This record gives sequence, C-alpha cells and structure tokens, in this order.
Amino acid sequence: MYRAVLFVSLIVAALVALIAAATPAAATAAPALPSQAAACPQQRFVLVGYSQGANVVDNSIGISSDGAIVGGPIVATIPADLAPRIAAILLFGNPIRAIGRSVTGTYQSRTKDYCALGDPICQAGGFNILAHLSYGDQANDAAAFAATKV
Repeated sequence: MYRAVLFVSLIVAALVALIAAATPAAATAAPALPSQAAACPQQRFVLVGYSQGANVVDNSIGISSDGAIVGGPIVATIPADLAPRIAAILLFGNPIRAIGRSVTGTYQSRTKDYCALGDPICQAGGFNILAHLSYGDQANDAAAFAATKV
C-alpha cells in the first residue's frame, strides 16, 4: 500500500511581524486541515513545526503560545473531531517550553518535542543559539517516531 504525503506550506512574514506572526499563521493553518480531511476521509496527518512553526502547531491544537518568543494567542484550532486523525506531532525548538508549557492532554502521547541543550528559544536560560540550528540531527528519530504512529 502506498502512502501519499501532503505538504501544506505556510509562509509567515516573520520579518514584518515577528512577535505576532504565530497568530496569523495559526489562523491559516487550523482551517486548512478540515478541508483536506473532507477531501481525503482516510488520510491521517503528522503536524510538524520548528521554532515559530512549533508555536503555530501549539496554537492549532489548543495550547497557547502567548508569552513565548514569537508566540501569540489562540485564534483558531483544529476541530476536535479531527483529533483522532492527527497521527503524530513533531516539534523542534518549541518556544513554549522556555515558559514552562508543553503539549498535554489529547495529543501528549502522539507528540515528540525536541529541545537541544542550550537552545535559548526553548530552554529557559539557554545560551547557545547554534543549538537552535541543530535539529537536523533529530530527523531520523522524529521520522521513526511518526512512522510508529501512522
């Protein structure tokens, strides 16, 4: 059986609205999923976010990134009836971790949240900005985790 992969690309104008960028991106991301789910009723989804994109995923699943670096309030969430079709969530350099938050509840067991040692974006008191650029090292582990969930 072949598995198709759908990439939905969202371009966030981070240079224009760095602080508020997660909010408009989440407003776009959350509504995109139901239309895709309706078009392909058997499709399952893996949500992936790096840095600011992790804030977008957090907000889309109902976990506020407000107060985190480049975070924002929840403006739209993925409908609860689609939760069983979210197979896995992969987060890299997730800014909510630096303010003591994490993915909990419905999605917790399906989430792998990576924070490199010293990454100041996801680790309070982190000091090594180069750590924030190291997440390619976790690609195989993340892929293996997602593969166990789909």
